[in-house]
Amino acid sequence: MISQGVRTATVEALTPMRCHAIQFWHFRAFAKKNPDVTWKLLQHVAGILHNEQSRHAARAERVPS
Repeated sequence: MISQGVRTATVEALTPMRCHAIQFWHFRAFAKKNPDVTWKLLQHVAGILHNEQSRHAARAERVPS
């Protein structure tokens, strides 16, 4: 939704559900009108990046020189 790149995912629902889709330009307009939601999304992405960086750093420390 942010990079406009192609993304695929596999999801398995345990109960009946509805899935909604939003196009990039609609999400962008929504994000601009809802800065609190945009901020939460930014915090979430930053957390994911931090966790990945920590995971890679820990792995690098375990590799013998």
